[in-house]
Amino acid sequence: MRKSILIILFTAFSTILFAGEIKPLDKETIKNMTDQQRTERVRLLEERIKEIENMDLKSMKRPERKDIKKELRGIKKEMKQHASGGIYIGAGVLILIIILLLIL
Repeated sequence: MRKSILIILFTAFSTILFAGEIKPLDKETIKNMTDQQRTERVRLLEERIKEIENMDLKSMKRPERKDIKKELRGIKKEMKQHASGGIYIGAGVLILIIILLLIL
C-alpha cells in the first residue's frame, strides 16, 4: 500500500518537473527549417496541445493557468507561421479581378 502511494507520488512529481513548456521559434529560424524539421516541430506542438487539453486546469492556480494560456498563444502563433505558404485573396479583390477580366 505504502509502496504504491510512493510510486504514484514519484511519477506525478516527475511528470510535473519534466513537462516543460515549449518555447516558440522566431521567424528566421522557421524560414531556415527543412520540410522534415517543420513536420517534426508541428507534431511536437500538437502533442503539447494535447497534453494541455488533458490537464485539469480547474485544480491549477491562476498564475499557472495564465502561463499555460500564454504558451498556447505562442504555439498558435508559431503554427500560423508554419502554415503560411498560400496566398489569401479576399472576396472584394476576387470580384474586382473577375470584373477586370470581363472588361478586358
